Amino acid sequence: GGFSVYAARGGATDVTSLDLSKFALASAERNYSLNTQVVQADAFKWLAESQNVYDIVILDPPALAKRKADTSQALQAYRKLASSGAKLTGKGGILISASCSAHIKADDFFDMVHAALKASV
Repeated sequence: GGFSVYAARGGATDVTSLDLSKFALASAERNYSLNTQVVQADAFKWLAESQNVYDIVILDPPALAKRKADTSQALQAYRKLASSGAKLTGKGGILISASCSAHIKADDFFDMVHAALKASV
């Protein structure tokens, strides 16, 4: 919930925190309580089904490539997240997509996010 806390403290009028982990969400709820929405769900499914529109969307999943062999599958998963996140980002909004997977090269990640965004326009 760190990004959500900073967004709320920075003046965001509506904040949604999404995580599959009940423990992570409980920690986030303890950190803030005003103007926030906490959702326990699978991010891939929730992002694909959501009709919400946000000024800022931050995609910060756990490592999706824990082994080098997972790289190709992880890049496709990051692409799917970026595409779904782009659909929830309002006109003139900001989409931030992060990866903490050590096996994903930065250039490959940026190229994949760029391709996903280009395809969703």
